[in-house]
Amino acid sequence: MKLHPEDPRITAFVLGELEPEEAAAVERAAAEDPAIQEKIREAGEIQLFIKERLATPTSQLHPRQRENIRRSVRQTEAEHKVTSIHPWLIPTAAAAVLALATFVMIRMSAEKPQQAAGPVPAAPTPTKPVEPAAP
Repeated sequence: MKLHPEDPRITAFVLGELEPEEAAAVERAAAEDPAIQEKIREAGEIQLFIKERLATPTSQLHPRQRENIRRSVRQTEAEHKVTSIHPWLIPTAAAAVLALATFVMIRMSAEKPQQAAGPVPAAPTPTKPVEPAAP
């Protein structure tokens, strides 16, 4: 395999992304060409530099810090504890409203005078007695 120093397979080799037969070919080419050896070394240094700079340190809490956080959470929960509405409260209130509405409707219909089935006759209008005309 003929490699030149700018071949992308060198970077793939350093990153471990090549198939075993391609990786073996890059190793053979590096054994024959010092320029390729230098590029492999540079790519390895760059990879190590990037890993060190981008790697996040594994920060662990001390047991005392962990306990302080837990205590703070418990204290906050106790201060802001919300009481929930009992599950039976809403259905009971709805039933009470329906019962009250039914009671009021029944009372209103009992107090209303019953209307006759037919039309109501008109009351007679009073008339004045007619006086005889004067001669």
